[in-house]
Amino acid sequence: MMAAVGGFGKMVFSSRIQEAKFSIHTSPIKKMGLTYRALNILPLMGNGENTGAATVERLAGRDLNRSGKVVNLVICGNSRFYDFEWLEQQLDDWIKFHEHPDLIIVGGASGVDYLAERWADNNAIPMAIFSEAWNAPRSGLRDSGRPEAAPSLIDDMLDHATHVIGFPGSKSKWTTALVNRARTRGIQAVEIPTPD
Repeated sequence: MMAAVGGFGKMVFSSRIQEAKFSIHTSPIKKMGLTYRALNILPLMGNGENTGAATVERLAGRDLNRSGKVVNLVICGNSRFYDFEWLEQQLDDWIKFHEHPDLIIVGGASGVDYLAERWADNNAIPMAIFSEAWNAPRSGLRDSGRPEAAPSLIDDMLDHATHVIGFPGSKSKWTTALVNRARTRGIQAVEIPTPD
């Protein structure tokens, strides 16, 4: 499946349909002052290559926006936060002081993860969504009524990350753990608490 953005005919990833394979076309597209190449999305069906891990393996480490620097940005945060305008402003401000991301990596949760997917779509940035982490069986007998990610999700997301932005809420545990692990691994990480 393919999704076109704007009148440019640029092919990008839908927030709920991850890319499977792509080829880079020769026609450049200008976005926020950077040159991107149109990506042709060729989905594969049922072969396990349409996962966040497979997407990161294919796209991480590539200078997709041709800026001269590779930025694989992990965005994580409060699963109960849904103020898109606020999050959009924070991400736009981060770009002013850093670099436009080549790849957005999210865990596939609700709240900030979902908003980050929307932001990446709006800005024509490829993304890897680790939604498969939520399908892993949980250990223990207690059912919280809400799926939980596999414990390996943090390391899986950070394996190809160059930068991390965490948007924790007052009760966020996973976000804080991810940001701390990123810092331990020498990955540039910032925390911006979500407003209550």
